[in-house]
Amino acid sequence: MGVMSTSTNGSNQRRSHEPTFQSRRLHERQAQVSVADISHTDYADSFVSVALTLRLAMKNLLYAGIIILSFAWFPHSLERIQRLGYDFSIYYAAANHQFIQGWVYSDHLWVCLSPLSLLRLEDAFAGWYGISILCWLSFARRFPFLSVLAAYPMLLSLELGQIAPMLAWLCLTLPGAILASLWKPYLLAFVVLHAVIIAIRLYRSRRRSVAESILQGQPDPTNSALGVG
Repeated sequence: MGVMSTSTNGSNQRRSHEPTFQSRRLHERQAQVSVADISHTDYADSFVSVALTLRLAMKNLLYAGIIILSFAWFPHSLERIQRLGYDFSIYYAAANHQFIQGWVYSDHLWVCLSPLSLLRLEDAFAGWYGISILCWLSFARRFPFLSVLAAYPMLLSLELGQIAPMLAWLCLTLPGAILASLWKPYLLAFVVLHAVIIAIRLYRSRRRSVAESILQGQPDPTNSALGVG
């Protein structure tokens, strides 16, 4: 009897260690799910990689288009400022203390334009034109879609050597918007816009820090500052 009970116990122990049909099926399903998760992750990573590559290619294509179009437009712009006398020609005259009545912007800020007097008109315009292209490229880096929509107004600004591309670049930041508003007062609207955006960001950051403090079991810093709780 002792031998039989021992053998019976041994067989029961072996059967208990052997995987059952249900357990094998469960392991197989778990393995399939893990493989599916891995494949989905691979697909997602591949999609993100392709999307980023396409985005970079589109941006590079946009930059190349702006540069090629601007350089092709330069001879026409130079001919226009020489023949019409707008707008860069007026800035250049102000730099040489030759003020034209009615052009208050060049009259008030001729000191900023004074370095132009060190060069010939053609050379000064080439430098001004190059700075305008850099401002357009910087604007395109921040707002690619808007820069495409603004292509025609930008070309008109380049045609006459206007200061609009530089003002658009300045208005991308709060200090720049303040400086641009000194040139054209209506650009104070961008100063207000930047102030509103900064206030919203500070409010959201404050709300986020309060929520994190509450989740961590810490007292509300707002109530602590007010002496509540």
